This record gives sequence, structure tokens and C-alpha cells, in this order.
Amino acid sequence: MAKAQETVLQSPNVVAAHSQDESELKISQSLLLAIVLSTVTLVLEVAGGIISNSLALLSDSGHVFLDIFALGLSYYAVRLAMRPATDDATYGLHRAEVLASLINGLSLVVVSSLIFLFAYGRILNPPAVQGTLMLVIAVIGLAANLFVAYKIRGYQSLNVRSAYLHVIGDAVSSVAVVVGGVMIQLAGVYWIDPVLSFLIGVVIAVGAVRILIESANILLEKVPRHLAPERLVKELKGVGGVKEVHDLHVWSICSNLHALSVHIVLDEQADKFRESILKKITEHLKIKHGIEHTTIQMECEYCGYDNA
Repeated sequence: MAKAQETVLQSPNVVAAHSQDESELKISQSLLLAIVLSTVTLVLEVAGGIISNSLALLSDSGHVFLDIFALGLSYYAVRLAMRPATDDATYGLHRAEVLASLINGLSLVVVSSLIFLFAYGRILNPPAVQGTLMLVIAVIGLAANLFVAYKIRGYQSLNVRSAYLHVIGDAVSSVAVVVGGVMIQLAGVYWIDPVLSFLIGVVIAVGAVRILIESANILLEKVPRHLAPERLVKELKGVGGVKEVHDLHVWSICSNLHALSVHIVLDEQADKFRESILKKITEHLKIKHGIEHTTIQMECEYCGYDNA
């Protein structure tokens, strides 16, 4: 059987354009401001936690430290992702964001484990805590966390979302510490401090697991959650002139940049319209599914394509 006539058609590479997008610069500026504010909050919470003898406040400061680490890592990853593609990195360095997310997730696991360990000891023997100072520092920390969360909200990058989860978890922690400070002030219930620390650890651990799973899925090149290969095949077969679809592969380069490669078999009459069919398919994948990097190999049925 004669070998099928094949033409490999590549859509324009949009990775470089994305890496220079102005939104990336805006993200990096927001992250830099968040790092400065979080550093100020860290200093206040460490000093306040030591003076007031509050484990909840110190636990929260530990989370703030991880916030700074996560934000710094995210900032560096965003700067790397902004670099254009090269001969050595033809997709650019977008995967740096995924690695940053993975490291952030692992750091959250470590922090939550340490909080559980220290909280357990204090639940058995809760020490006295200065509720007033604990409350004041926690309110300041909460205000800073909410402002930082506001500055980095809404970005779809997994990397930035992992940092955002750090900050949101810290805001929840600050709320818990505020509640604890009020209860200590009103009722002198010192056991609330380690109990709140334990709850803070749970919040952190849940966010960590979600980030780790999503990061691992991207690194394993699994199909993005919002895409279904069966549906994609059905949609492509619905394009006029398309006879068969096979060897479909779809994966994520990073959380907001997806790629696809596929073989399209055209019927005999449609072969002369392959360029318009290619354009229609690429536009459909980009607009409906957000797949901007596509490699489509088109084959003609009458040239000897064997469906087996």
C-alpha cells in the first residue's frame, strides 16, 4: 500500500508572545509588593508571638514566612516564564511556574506538620497567653494578608494560585488568632490557642494537597481537567471534510498554557481545502478550549491512509 501523503502544518508559536505579555509584568509587580508587606507582617508576628507567648501567633508567623518563600519563588518563576523561547528551551521556561507550585505545596506540608507537633504538646499543657497583644498583632496581620490577597487575586497561573492559597490560608489563620485573642481576653480559656493552631494546620494541609495534585498532573502531562479527549475527537470529526481523527494528544505546558497534537484524515473532496480546514480547527481549539499551541498533521484518505 502506498504511503499516505502527509503534510505537517504548525500553527504560529504563541509562547513567546505570551511570555512578553504585559499581564506577566503586572503579576511580578504585585508579587513584589506582597513580599514587602508579608516581611513586615512576619517581623511583627514573631515579636508579638514571643512576647505574648502565643503559639497560634507564632504558628501564623511560620505561615507568613512560608508566604514570603512562596511569593518569592512565584516571583522568580514568573520572571523566568517571561523570557522568550530559545533553541534550548523551545517552549520557554513556563514549567518553572509548575516547579515553583510543587515546591510551595511541599513547603506547606512541612509547615502544617510542625504546627500539629507543637500544638499537640500545648493542648496537653496549655500555658498562659497575653490575649491583648496577641489580638492586636493578629488584626494587623489579617489586614496585611487581605491586602496581599487582593493584589494577587484572580490570576489563573497555578504558580500564583499556590502563592494565593498560602496568603488566604494565612488570612484564615489570622482570623482564628483574632478569635482566640478575644476568647482569652473574655474568658481566660488558654487551651483555645493550641486548638486554633491545630485548625490552622488543617487549613494549610488541605491547600497543600490540592496544589501538589495539580502540579503533579501537569508534570505527568495528564489531560487538563477542563478537556475531554473524546469530546475533542467528536468536535474535530464534526468539521466539514474531516474523515477521521487519530493520535490525539493534549497536555499542559503550565496551568494556563495548553498544547495539542493530532492527525486529521481528510476525505478526497476536502483535500484541496486543507488550509481553510486547518484554520477553522485551530481557531476552534483556541477560542472554545484555550488550546493555543497546536500541531496538526493532515492526511488525505485517497492517498492510501489505512484506518487500521
